[in-house]
Amino acid sequence: MPRSPSSVIPPPLPPAEVRSIAGRGEVFLRRTGSVGTGTPVLLIHGWQATADLNFFPLYEPLGRRHPVIAADLRGHGRSTYPEEPFTIEDAADDNAALLDDLGIESAIVVGYSLGTAVTQMMVGRHPERVAGIVLVGGELAPRSRAHEALYNRVGGWQGTAQRLTAGRWAAHRIVDKAARENPTAEQLRGWLVTEMERGHVASLRAAGRSLARFDGRPIAAERSVPASVVVTRRDRLVRPARQDRLAQAWRASVVDLDANHDAPLAQPAAFVAATLDAVERVQTSALRNIERIAS
Repeated sequence: MPRSPSSVIPPPLPPAEVRSIAGRGEVFLRRTGSVGTGTPVLLIHGWQATADLNFFPLYEPLGRRHPVIAADLRGHGRSTYPEEPFTIEDAADDNAALLDDLGIESAIVVGYSLGTAVTQMMVGRHPERVAGIVLVGGELAPRSRAHEALYNRVGGWQGTAQRLTAGRWAAHRIVDKAARENPTAEQLRGWLVTEMERGHVASLRAAGRSLARFDGRPIAAERSVPASVVVTRRDRLVRPARQDRLAQAWRASVVDLDANHDAPLAQPAAFVAATLDAVERVQTSALRNIERIAS
């Protein structure tokens, strides 16, 4: 059911800023500052979502350990809506340029869903920027399955309809489902459904087409980087067996998460615990690599 604007109360969030990056447009991001002493962590959200939607439960606990950066992808959320179609390659270049603009040499990159494809592409195109990777609810090669490629294309039109219809019915249904497992989601309903409406519809459709063409197998075969994969074991969108194959391809440690693809909303505590575990595994592995090279 629709809610009044007065009920749009967000959860605690880090400070927001908009940075203009030469040649890449304006980027909306959040940063937790430098409280954490670990390696900086760059968070990359999923398709048709925003950084806040996918990571709002994670900001504070992760920020106690690491400096955290989370930006809305181009055409998503509050970032620039470029005239050219969204591509995974451009999204990877955007995030590398953001790290450069912030003066960060390298980061552990955490990708969620579509963000796992962007993360893999960053390893392929900007390996010097990636200290390690954490892939959550992700896929290695959507293009290898015709039905999945078709879904990624059709899903963009579903997102368009969601943003063009009154009542925000689709967003409310997502919150309804999450609230059955996590009653506190109800308290954030107004903010959640508003956040789900953000993004440029043509950019979102292009992102689906780009994801349908993605193949991370050549990158995983050519590159070696500390990696951990969080497998959402009840996932009905990206089946766990496909996530296991992603982990195998990247020679990654596996962290099991008993949740569906909506884990940040429906199982926030478990999502946070699993992601923190995965990040610390990657940091430990990255530090060992540095020590091995130094010796």
